[in-house]
Amino acid sequence: MYDPPVRFEVGILRDVRTTGAVIRALTGVSERTQRRVAKEGLPMWQMSKNELVRERGIGRPSVLDESVCNEIDRMLCDSPDLQVSEVLRRLRSDLGYVFGKTPVYDYVRTNRPKKGQLPIVCFEGVAGEFAQHDFGELVMVYDDGASEKIHFYAGRRQVQPLHAR
Repeated sequence: MYDPPVRFEVGILRDVRTTGAVIRALTGVSERTQRRVAKEGLPMWQMSKNELVRERGIGRPSVLDESVCNEIDRMLCDSPDLQVSEVLRRLRSDLGYVFGKTPVYDYVRTNRPKKGQLPIVCFEGVAGEFAQHDFGELVMVYDDGASEKIHFYAGRRQVQPLHAR
């Protein structure tokens, strides 16, 4: 999309019967776009680019259908770290989404669940003061095909490094 001053220049040059090739050389605007600008008849030189876009409805709509938004929300709820490109791929393959990617990227950017901030925990103590304890189970399969479930205890002592003096 060309800014209003360029569009105005094209309009003026067409009004004085300048050829399309000359206008293209001066402004870089194709002859097809020159014809379209000539038909507009709007006071575009008085508008900013955003006003022109808003008034004429230029560009694709960046609003998603409610069903698409619900599907994106479901995907992000299931796996919050899902990449946007994967969301778009799933929308296209599963729902037959045929529109642009920008609305999807914008929606995911604003509606992705926020990651919880982990608390900062400082352990202050002498070496050997802290320990971590846990239990687990393991299914052991032997060469003869027999299997056995083994329950175990795991413990780890927190050792702080000695400081060189």
